Amino acid sequence: MPSLILTSDDFGLSKIFNQRMIELLQSNFLSSISIMINQVTSDQQNQIAEIKKCMLKIISV
Repeated sequence: MPSLILTSDDFGLSKIFNQRMIELLQSNFLSSISIMINQVTSDQQNQIAEIKKCMLKIISV
């Protein structure tokens, strides 16, 4: 059976955009997120931690 990998680009663009990507990742709608390193602020570090938790769940399933 074929599978589809969905990736969202440009995490770090805005706080609202970041939060929506996290929600989609948590709901298993997205497979991965790419991060704009030079755009991530210190306030967004918690959001990155949420992504890491989601990715660990996906890897361990």
